[in-house]
Amino acid sequence: MITLDQLKQFLSQYGITAPDFILQCIIDTVDATEPCLNTSGKTDCEKTLIASYACALLVISQGATRVDSEKLPSGAARSYDVTSFKDQQKMLYNNLQALDTGNCTGAIIPYPSDGAFFAVVGAIC
Repeated sequence: MITLDQLKQFLSQYGITAPDFILQCIIDTVDATEPCLNTSGKTDCEKTLIASYACALLVISQGATRVDSEKLPSGAARSYDVTSFKDQQKMLYNNLQALDTGNCTGAIIPYPSDGAFFAVVGAIC
């Protein structure tokens, strides 16, 4: 549904980078949803969008890094002014939910949270 080069291009607009082997594993995981998407009657373009959003969400949730600035050998520099990962995650999640009406990616996509929650439950002996 989406190639490694396409995913890297999609992630680059958010300044997100991750190792190729991680990206390929994420692509393979998302590609496993294609039979469900076919059953749901999704077009090739819709499947590409769903795969793009799902892959990006998985990359963000596994701790991807964002490029804040970039310096070229020529001395030129570029910096990215993008929203926080939390905002990106919510936007991508909402876009994915709007497209994936059959919930084909529901089992692999983490719900975006506002923060971590940690609880310790124990008994007194």
